Amino acid sequence: MQVEMHPSVAIEKPAVYCFWHGTHFAPVMFVGKKIINKSAGLVSTSKDGEILATWLKHLGYEVIRGSSSKKAITGVVKLIQAVKDGYSVGIALDGPRGPIYEAKAGASFISAKTGVPLIPLGAAYSRKYQFDKSWDKFQIPLPFSTVGIYLGEPLYIEKNIDTSVSNDQIKHAIHAAQRQAAALL
Repeated sequence: MQVEMHPSVAIEKPAVYCFWHGTHFAPVMFVGKKIINKSAGLVSTSKDGEILATWLKHLGYEVIRGSSSKKAITGVVKLIQAVKDGYSVGIALDGPRGPIYEAKAGASFISAKTGVPLIPLGAAYSRKYQFDKSWDKFQIPLPFSTVGIYLGEPLYIEKNIDTSVSNDQIKHAIHAAQRQAAALL
């Protein structure tokens, strides 16, 4: 595994780590508890989410249940509280149903409310399987492949910024982090 980060990234401080839904395998497996000590994640309240929640708890994450459709406000409030309690949170910006590579407002809102930075995260695999029929083109690394992870320059979101502006900034920053992660391979 190759991990690099922008010199301004302070992994010991709370932040909102942002990545694309289809690449969330690497951030969950390799960044959350291996690089960042205190991590929390939002997981759907669905039955499928229960499987993911169990897995994340096993990996040492604080699990927050909610989604963008059911209990959305409760999930965001709990994420804000987790950040205030010193946790970093990871958010797949285009999840849970897409469209692919279109950032949603949750991460910007959490960053603006808490004052913590958004950290764009890119992940790439030298060899991977991609689920082309899924909306997010979900990727998992094949055995013995190299994983590249890049934590990009922190973005600070102003409290009164238009979310379409911040979402556009985040979108470009994640794409740049994806390119950096691929360059590590």
